[in-house]
Amino acid sequence: MKLRRAIIGILMVMMPALGSAQGKGKGHDQGHGGGKPAKVNKGNPNVYKGKSVKVRTQQPGVYTGRVKGGPPPWAPAHGYRAKQHVYFPDYRFFYDPYRGGYSYWQNNGWVFSPTVPGFLGGVDLGKARIQLLGDVPLATHPELYYNRYSQMYPARPINISVPIPGR
Repeated sequence: MKLRRAIIGILMVMMPALGSAQGKGKGHDQGHGGGKPAKVNKGNPNVYKGKSVKVRTQQPGVYTGRVKGGPPPWAPAHGYRAKQHVYFPDYRFFYDPYRGGYSYWQNNGWVFSPTVPGFLGGVDLGKARIQLLGDVPLATHPELYYNRYSQMYPARPINISVPIPGR
């Protein structure tokens, strides 16, 4: 009987925490969609399946992190719907919708950033040549396939200096 009361007492204390973790109760943020519990990236609690989400602090009305963004600015020009990785062959970088950012070569290694690489300042990616990578699983880092795609879709000459992997 005492054990039963102890368990009930523990559950009563934990219920508010469990309710908010399940997306129920006060402070529920539906930014991650459909009332399902958010699967949070341990390295960055503001990332849900590669996309930024609203994160509520203990203070009502105060949020940390970024609000989940829509498609990248160049996406509408290409009719892109964020269901596949994208390779920009002329600029030799990838857009990764799973992580919500860009993979590009810098200082002898692949770098990931949620923003467009700095060397592309002033480039209209809406007019850039792209290749949708339907055969790369969404949860896989697309840069692992660079050698394959750089051969399949050779870069065309452009007017800016682009870091080239392997050089």
